[in-house]
Amino acid sequence: MACTNLFILEFIVLLISGVKGQEAVDYFGKEIGDFGQQSTPSYDIQGTVYAINDNKLWLRGFTYNGNAPDAYFWAGTSTSPDDTGSLIPDEIGRTATLRAYDNENFIISLPPGGDISELKWIAVWSQSQSMSFAHVNIATSFVPPSTHNLGHLGFDRLVHDTEADSVEIIDTQTVKFYNLKYDGRGPAAYFWVGTGSVSASGSRIPDETGR
Repeated sequence: MACTNLFILEFIVLLISGVKGQEAVDYFGKEIGDFGQQSTPSYDIQGTVYAINDNKLWLRGFTYNGNAPDAYFWAGTSTSPDDTGSLIPDEIGRTATLRAYDNENFIISLPPGGDISELKWIAVWSQSQSMSFAHVNIATSFVPPSTHNLGHLGFDRLVHDTEADSVEIIDTQTVKFYNLKYDGRGPAAYFWVGTGSVSASGSRIPDETGR
């Protein structure tokens, strides 16, 4: 991905007070599909699946009544869900049968080495019944979001000791700093993004606490 196609991250230490960024747009990743479109009615499974990157999935509004004898997050490369797939741990890393969920949002990760782009489907699967209670298909052309490293942050002559070893774009709404330093003495300092040269016409983005 070329840098010209990215929002280039710029950290302005001395920013004019009162400048506000544009309203944030909710972003959960690249949408894969909705469980409700191919679901067994008796288990009331709903929710939308998004790819955050090549091995993490964000489930939004996930619902499952918990009434099946067993159920697991399951993924595979066959044409449709079957027992050749692999178990995906739940949101806290457990491989036990799924609990009941009520319109919940959470992230699950594929096992080490797993790659969403190699999968054909993601399902809520019963091993005892060898059947899918609900699933989403993954298009052959689907490409999950990828990270992009922007390199070192800071000027040759540091301003307020501001620097980071590197800055990484995780997805279109997430930025990761490695060893970020700032002395906290700037009169009005924010994280700021924009295109082109650094200016007050960019957008303010929240810090790690959402402020």
